Amino acid sequence: MRNFARSVVIVLAAALIGGCAGQQIKTPREGVAACYYSVRAGFDTAAQMKARGKLSEEQRVKALAAGDKALAVCDAARTALAAGDVATAESQLKSAELILLQLEAALK
Repeated sequence: MRNFARSVVIVLAAALIGGCAGQQIKTPREGVAACYYSVRAGFDTAAQMKARGKLSEEQRVKALAAGDKALAVCDAARTALAAGDVATAESQLKSAELILLQLEAALK
């Protein structure tokens, strides 16, 4: 399960990074949904790895901090999208990409 959840984080981060369209994510709204899903997968993976003794407390703290930052950026993208500011939403999603990569790195 750890590898699956980590793979989900990697694939969704790659989808966001890859311009979305190449990974079946065609709209900013889908990008926001993928962002939230990636964060949830990262949190779930961290919890599972910690429970199995495969994640140190330091790694868990780093993963949670990255997840919290990514969640805040997902919220900002959603807010911008709701206001009709697609450019800002896309910019926020690009920021989320980098944070999701930090989250993935914290889970290694």
